[in-house]
Amino acid sequence: MKALVFYDVRDIRYEENWPEPPQPSAGFVKIKIDWCGICGSDIEDYLYGGVIPVHEPHPQSGCAAPIVIGHEFSGTVYETGKGVRNVVAGDKVAVECVVGCGKCYWCKLRDFGRCEQYLSIGQHCDGGFAEYVNVPAENCIIYSGVGADEIAVAEPLAVCVRALKKGRIKIGDSVAVVGAGPIGLCSIAMAKVAGASRVICIARGGHRAEVAAQMGADLVLNSREEGWEEQY
Repeated sequence: MKALVFYDVRDIRYEENWPEPPQPSAGFVKIKIDWCGICGSDIEDYLYGGVIPVHEPHPQSGCAAPIVIGHEFSGTVYETGKGVRNVVAGDKVAVECVVGCGKCYWCKLRDFGRCEQYLSIGQHCDGGFAEYVNVPAENCIIYSGVGADEIAVAEPLAVCVRALKKGRIKIGDSVAVVGAGPIGLCSIAMAKVAGASRVICIARGGHRAEVAAQMGADLVLNSREEGWEEQY
């Protein structure tokens, strides 16, 4: 199958004959990829490394480079392993990329992002920049009513929603968003949806600052300009 594979820093290769995942094992599903987004961390891995294991296998997955990248993806369930009940072949799904070990303190609290052996699909094992990928069935979220391209950004959007919940944003609040990258831009939109009366974005000018205004920021401050703090 076709795949985009990370071998090392500044060494990502387009492969036309990458091995297709086998029949999924118990509790796993095989997904036919519909869309996969490029995350900022994918770019950082390419430029600097540090997340995708190269020399030592990841303790939970046992995988090291070469690894198929991509952790923001949507797809169609192609095949299910033994014991899978939450999805069936043909279901349209978004995929939660975080997989916990299931044994540590944080996993027992279902806070998998703090797992001691935290695993990210597409960084610590093969991900979504391929035609097919095998993932745990419990990480699949069935969706309907939106496009596969839109649902592919569900993972970064969920980061913003969680941040707003942690911040306890209420109707009428003023919210400051630092940065106008994809997470910052989505946070602006989500803050407006949550009822914020005023959203201030602190950016570094340029096109992203313009997009911040389009996403709903009432005031965009350019941190590269002298005296920008006084504009608040």
